[in-house]
Amino acid sequence: METEEMVLHLLNEMIEGRNAFFARTMNRISPTHRDALTSRFFLNELCYLEITNRVFQNSVRARNNAATTLLTMSIPLNFMDPVNVNPTAQQIANATAPVPTPLAGTTCPICQDALTENAVRITHCNHTYHQSCLDSWLTMSVRCPVCRYDIRGTEGSANQTSSDAE
Repeated sequence: METEEMVLHLLNEMIEGRNAFFARTMNRISPTHRDALTSRFFLNELCYLEITNRVFQNSVRARNNAATTLLTMSIPLNFMDPVNVNPTAQQIANATAPVPTPLAGTTCPICQDALTENAVRITHCNHTYHQSCLDSWLTMSVRCPVCRYDIRGTEGSANQTSSDAE
């Protein structure tokens, strides 16, 4: 088998491996580990491509003393950056309600301090928080910190499916 055929065969195998990885494997990996695993996958793939380039270049040099680059790969620098999904002010207003006097001994699940004033609850699940704690939380997530209810949902729909989990 000539070098060019071997390179094309290797590229075909890499494409099939990539498809299998993203189509079958990623569904079974917990969301907290996906970023690191995807990053490692791309770094490994980049190493394979660099080795393939070297083999091809050496073959070309040996034949006609002219180096040619067969492959180039670039990954955008921001590809692995996390994407924050924030609820709108209207969605927050629709999903929350002020709590004038929280029950004695109730603590905020976010900061673990006692709820005395400036408390707010998520109307769907009735989980109660300090207003400032929930506001900070909602800059990073659209879900209730306790039960993971998506606050963007309309009243009466739970909007929670296994594929929707973060």
